[in-house]
Amino acid sequence: MKYQEILTFETGEKAKLLKRNNLSDLALYNNYLNSAYLTEKKKGNEFAHNRLKSESDLNNVYNPNLRIAIENYRSNIVSAINKHDLEIANLQQQIVTVKTNIDQNCAKIKEMQNQLRFYEARVLKYEALLLSV
Repeated sequence: MKYQEILTFETGEKAKLLKRNNLSDLALYNNYLNSAYLTEKKKGNEFAHNRLKSESDLNNVYNPNLRIAIENYRSNIVSAINKHDLEIANLQQQIVTVKTNIDQNCAKIKEMQNQLRFYEARVLKYEALLLSV
């Protein structure tokens, strides 16, 4: 179960976040942050593309809010990726711990089996001695 969770993180959410983080600023803004465009697109407005921002809109010195929003969104993506990495590392550590416990328990079982064989042989030896008397 834990291994499946790790695979899900690696190939699912984390992959989506990495892909999203690699987008250009313009694509990132228009596809995820441009609420006016996204709302119109969701409504099915055929003129929703008029609400898209251009590269010059993003680079406009007089409106730094768009750049700030993009940087905040990117930092949120990076923190989410780091959170997934920590969860993956934690799950991998749990797997290692469980494997170690299993190996230790197997070693204890083998030792107990050897002791059992030793005592069985001893009991058989004493039974033979008692029967021979």
